[in-house]
Amino acid sequence: MVTDYLASEKPYAVANTSDMPEELFRDAFPTVRAATILTPDAENVPALLESVRNPGKDALAAARAGLKRHLLGPSDPPSHARFGAAVLGLCERADEHRVRMSNRLLPAIPAQRAALEEAEEALTDRLEAAPEA
Repeated sequence: MVTDYLASEKPYAVANTSDMPEELFRDAFPTVRAATILTPDAENVPALLESVRNPGKDALAAARAGLKRHLLGPSDPPSHARFGAAVLGLCERADEHRVRMSNRLLPAIPAQRAALEEAEEALTDRLEAAPEA
C-alpha cells in the first residue's frame, strides 16, 4: 500500500508497465507523484537504490513529506490524538444537543405528569367508590 510507505516517509516505487509517459502517469495517479516510477527497462532502479542507501540523495523526500501531509494529515499531533479530540468534540456537541432538546421539551413534561396523576386519582376514586363484591 502506498499509504504505508507514505506514513514512514520511506522511498517507494510504482511500476508503470503501460506505454503511458511518466508525466501523464503521475497526473493520472496522484499517489505516485512522490514515487520512483519503474519502467519495463528498469532504468530508474539505480536511482531508487541510491535514495534508499543514501537518504541525503533522495530527491523525492520533500515530495513524499508533502504527499503524506496531504493524504494522511499532519503528524503532530498524532492521528490517535486527533481522533480522540474529534470524538470528545462530537460527544460535547451531542451533550449540548440533549440539553437543548430537554429544555425545549421540559414545559410539556409537567403537563403530562399532571394528566397522569389526574388519571391515577380518578381511577383510585372509582375503585374506592365501587361497591365491594
